[in-house]
Amino acid sequence: MKQSSFLSLALTLGSLMACAKAPPPAAPPPASARAQEPPRPAYSASQISALAELMRLEDRREFADERLRALAHDSSPEVRRRAVVATSRIGDKRGVSILLQALADSSESVRIDAAFGLGLLRDTTSEVIAALANQALQRAAPTSIEAGAQAVFALGRINTEPARAVVEQALTSASPRIAQEALLAIWKFKRTDAAVARVIPHLAGTNTQTRWRAAYALARMGGAQAGVPLLHAVTDADPLVRSLAMRGLRASVVDSANIHDRARGALTTALADSDAQVRINALRALASYKEEAIVLPVAALLQDNDGNVAITAAQALADLKFPASAAVLSGAASDPTIALALRGAALASLARVSATPPTSAIERYARDAGSWLARYYAARALEGLPLPAAETIARLLIDDADVRVATAALESLVAIDTDSLSALPRIYIQQLGASDPMLRAAALRGLQKHASADLVPIALDAFDRAAKDKDNDAATAAIDLLGAIVKRGVHADRPFYARFERSPDPVVRREAVEKLGLGAWGEASPVETGHDQTFYEQVVRTIVLPALISGTEPRLRIHMAIGDIVVQLAGSEAPLTAYNMITLAAKGYFNGGRWHRVVPNFVLQDGDPRGDGNGGPGYSIRDEMNRLRNLRGSFGMALSGPDTGGSQFFITFSPQPHLDAGYTVFGRVVTGMDIADKVVQDEPILSIDVTP
Repeated sequence: MKQSSFLSLALTLGSLMACAKAPPPAAPPPASARAQEPPRPAYSASQISALAELMRLEDRREFADERLRALAHDSSPEVRRRAVVATSRIGDKRGVSILLQALADSSESVRIDAAFGLGLLRDTTSEVIAALANQALQRAAPTSIEAGAQAVFALGRINTEPARAVVEQALTSASPRIAQEALLAIWKFKRTDAAVARVIPHLAGTNTQTRWRAAYALARMGGAQAGVPLLHAVTDADPLVRSLAMRGLRASVVDSANIHDRARGALTTALADSDAQVRINALRALASYKEEAIVLPVAALLQDNDGNVAITAAQALADLKFPASAAVLSGAASDPTIALALRGAALASLARVSATPPTSAIERYARDAGSWLARYYAARALEGLPLPAAETIARLLIDDADVRVATAALESLVAIDTDSLSALPRIYIQQLGASDPMLRAAALRGLQKHASADLVPIALDAFDRAAKDKDNDAATAAIDLLGAIVKRGVHADRPFYARFERSPDPVVRREAVEKLGLGAWGEASPVETGHDQTFYEQVVRTIVLPALISGTEPRLRIHMAIGDIVVQLAGSEAPLTAYNMITLAAKGYFNGGRWHRVVPNFVLQDGDPRGDGNGGPGYSIRDEMNRLRNLRGSFGMALSGPDTGGSQFFITFSPQPHLDAGYTVFGRVVTGMDIADKVVQDEPILSIDVTP
């Protein structure tokens, strides 16, 4: 697609809130070009309307039983599939019967999403287990390998003993695809010797995709049986298999397998591996051994050419907890020639490992007037100090002019607050007068540790103020405080519902239902999205249909000084999430940001214009869970709970199966993953643009 078309798409999506008129139809291609194109599916106005209606029901979390059942029997396979997807995402278990019927649909795509959807609903009845078992073990008619694989995935999420028996049997499936899915499901169940024995042979196979999944499963399952096979896998030809095997060689595993010395030697050797991910996982595994002799080889990687390896080395030194670790970390924390991200990691580790609280070192960072990030690192490091020492510096930082620093300092105090006789509640209450909602939210979370009837008026007043915020963090934190008071036997729910009218924010409503009961507000759903049918039809036309008809998906370019990362969005599977991302990018929302969270060999995360991980656009979008998995380069929506996405996104450095169906995956990196590997904490983002 030409660049002008993508710019038009971004502008169209950005104006949907204000205008929902359909764009003029594009001019048809020349007859000669049309003659060369393969046949494409056509979508009538009524089908587009049905797809939009399903999108609206899903976005509202509205279970319209009769309508969903009717659309699940539509003549269009795509409408039926979307009805199945919407039913599972809405999350009402009354939809189980719709999905069970869809398992026998004539369309394979419908059957596949029905199997996946049953996993989202997590119904544990024998009828559901039996239906999924028939799919997983290929006893159903009609059947397909992919539907069977999704049935195995669903059984892993259901996580009952009957489900475990089916998944364990699927480990020996003749289908590599089904066996691979079973490997990523079996670790979710209670470990059994029989299950481990069925996983081990897959680690020695010729299929790399199978081997890494087997290594992941064994690393997750642990136990003496896993030790020797994982040790053998550390020399695998594939670096992903090696890194996952090393992840599993924790001290508890190798000790129970009686291979401690051999494993320690293999991990120490792996510190020189050519692959950074292998070195990172070797460092993490070695940190569990708690042996002073390991300090020097780990400390050597503070000089690693890969910044994320060096940061992991600093973190591993804290886990080792030896005087030699403190000496090395002290030097790194005070070395102005190395990157601030590494110095900050060293400072945080030093606070955790030093026998004497390194207050002077932290104070140097805390008094750095030229860098809010340096002061922010000081605030984060306080979490590693004992309370008296941390409180003194925290009082300085809580008054910082930069609210990100102040919030981080208060959050550190909350994390180490275990003293019921401390003066911290007074500090928390003082911060409830702050203008910044994130600072107030942190203070309210601190008060939860001191929940009592005396705090009810304070919590109610805090909610009253928070209800006027653009962000809902302080409002939900106030409800959480009231919920903690309710657990103490105080009826804090009654004055809450008597005083406040039903919140328009679905996240706040859900929090109130979960922590305070239904009360006068009633159920949290349906959600008032503010969009009508025309809006959803426009999203279908601009995002969904191009993907269905021609395979065209929008792309984003993350532009940095070190290079570009190009992400292809999965608008067909997560259209509203993609729409949200495109709209924000078109407004320049992400320009001038920074990667505020980089966890080596896990994820890099941004999308927060505030810059400390607490920011967002002031609204939340609903999750769009789908069958896309968290593999290397997956692009997902960061959350703080169900349906709390807004603008923060992440990219996975390596496969993370435990995130599957827990976060909306709505794209993948198509170019620039080598650039992503170079990103370390605080790397600036110049812009994020919609691209051809």
